[in-house]
Amino acid sequence: MLDGENYTVDLLPPRSGTAVWGHTHVTRVWDAPHTAVTLPPVHPGGTLPIPGLRPTFPARRPLPSSVVGSLDEAQAVAAWRPECSLYGDPEGWEPVGEGAHRAVILNPARTTVYKVEMEAGRNRREHRTLRGLRAQGFAHAPPTTLWPVPCPYGTGCDIEVLAMPYLPNDGTAPHASYPRAGVVDLNPTNVTVCRNRYWLIDASGL
Repeated sequence: MLDGENYTVDLLPPRSGTAVWGHTHVTRVWDAPHTAVTLPPVHPGGTLPIPGLRPTFPARRPLPSSVVGSLDEAQAVAAWRPECSLYGDPEGWEPVGEGAHRAVILNPARTTVYKVEMEAGRNRREHRTLRGLRAQGFAHAPPTTLWPVPCPYGTGCDIEVLAMPYLPNDGTAPHASYPRAGVVDLNPTNVTVCRNRYWLIDASGL
């Protein structure tokens, strides 16, 4: 294994790129695949086995999948947008976040948040990223469910609403180290602390 060799690497689904390995570690990663050489197959999770070296990370068991929220609730807010709040939000619901591409609203039971996208594909990307992290055993990735809603009123197109457990920052002290897997854009608001654990609550940009 030589320094500077190029390998494809799956950064996190659905992204892939090229990694340059040293003798024991990655020295450089970039998004575009290297096209000048034939590259070996990718290895899930952004790692590639190096012959003769033992893994430096403990094996993790995949975390179970679970259904979050309901289709009825997703349909109730699929046509909602932040600007609608001027005229009243759905009864019992509370807006809790807004970004450039999505808005987040909390259900009346205060157990589940629903992310309504203004840019198609954002929710699907986040769902795939978090599901991939959970499949690799990373406990800071919360379960999510992607609810397809055909043509909500006023939108003119099908959309996907993402449901996630409500994980407000409760000020508890985490028992684990700060998560690194899946946290790449260094935005502190993407991670929260709830019930003594870090949680990655926004992974749409990964």
